[in-house]
Amino acid sequence: CDWQEEQLRAERKDLALRAEGLRQDINQLGAEPGEDVDAWHNQRTQLSTDLLNTYRAVRQNLEEAQNHRRELIGARESDLRLLEEQIQARAIGLEGSSRAAADKQRQLEGELRQSRE
Repeated sequence: CDWQEEQLRAERKDLALRAEGLRQDINQLGAEPGEDVDAWHNQRTQLSTDLLNTYRAVRQNLEEAQNHRRELIGARESDLRLLEEQIQARAIGLEGSSRAAADKQRQLEGELRQSRE
């Protein structure tokens, strides 16, 4: 988890709390208007609009988080491919060194046998 994911998660939490508060405000208004019908409708419409905008912000946040995760996965896959190439190159280098060391050992063993004779 990086700082951007943490920031998006914190934003979603704030938006969820805001949405819950708006839902409670709408429920407190009640299903039936009181004495001032126009004020009731205006307030309910405003709260509903705010709630809808909050849901849109949550959806946008989730899309940003998903895009960020895709970017992170792509970067990690690229890093892994590079690391794999480096490991393979190192393995090939070690195989070459191993062969050269084995050849040198055989040569020295041969020279040692010849010097004993």
